[in-house]
Order: sequence, then structure tokens, then C-alpha cells
Amino acid sequence: MDGPEEVKKHATKYEASNHTFFKKLFDNLEWRFQNSTFVDFGCGKGASLVYASELGFKKIIGIEFSSKLAKTAVDNMQKLSDQKGGKVNFEISNIDAAQYEIPSDADCFYFFNPFDSFILDKVLQNITRSLETKHRKILIVYLNAIHNEVIERYQFKKVKYLSPDELDIYYFGGAYVYTNV
Repeated sequence: MDGPEEVKKHATKYEASNHTFFKKLFDNLEWRFQNSTFVDFGCGKGASLVYASELGFKKIIGIEFSSKLAKTAVDNMQKLSDQKGGKVNFEISNIDAAQYEIPSDADCFYFFNPFDSFILDKVLQNITRSLETKHRKILIVYLNAIHNEVIERYQFKKVKYLSPDELDIYYFGGAYVYTNV
């Protein structure tokens, strides 16, 4: 991956989200996707952004520090939007996740183990600050949750858990969905 060395040292290996596991995480959640803004931290080439569009999110945001991956995500989402008559509301930010300012309407945050606990903590601090500015119900969806103890320090409530056996042997951390209410 390209990008600043200071940021790359905190990144994990790039791997696209799996459609089946993504769907399992969002199945049976009481959530109004059509009124929600989805943010994928470490969006890579945009696979999870495509999956989020299938759920009908009103807006989809990808955060990616690698300019090459971010450009591919833009291209992929533009193709999808063109196929759907320009109806996919998306943006891709080529930025270090720790530096990303959380929009006041963002309420669904997705992580496919994109970085280490240091950056995850910084992102959660940003989410918490955003909630202090504008309180709202949020979801935090974390697949291959290697550092879920970081999220739990912020006292978000676990509403769903999928064990590694329910997913795949590779996803040692399983998957969690948290909320703040």
C-alpha cells in the first residue's frame, strides 16, 4: 500500500470485505438504513461500500489512507452509481482515519480490522466527540474484531456477536455490533 510511513505502520493487511459475512452482521438489526449514513474506515477498493448501497443507506462514506486504493474505491462507486442512474450518494476521503472529522449525521461505523488498537482508539475518540456535539443513536460494526476491547472501553453496548466459528477460521476475533443506547 502507498501512503505515509507513519500511517502505514498502524495499518493491517488489505483484504476486501466478504459479502456473506457483511450481510450476516447487518441481518436482523433494528436499523433504518434509508435514514442512515454509513462510514467504512479502511474502505480499500470499496467492496463494503457496494454492500452498504444494497442495504439502502442514504449516504455512504469511505475512509482510506492509500491514495491508490481510494482512487479505485471512487471508480468502483462511480460505476455503481452510474448503473443505478446516479442514485448512490457517496464520498471517499483519502485521509488517515485518525484525522478524519466525523460528520454530525454519520451513525453507522464499519471496521474490518483495518488498523491497530492505537488508531482504533483515536477514531473512537473522534466518534465520541461527535456524539458530544450531536447526540444520536449509532452502530459500530466490527468484523474480525481483534481489538474489540478498545471499543468496550468506551462503554458501547454489545447488541450482536458472531463467533469465529460462525464466520470463518481466519476471522479470529469474530464480529461485534455495538450501539451507544
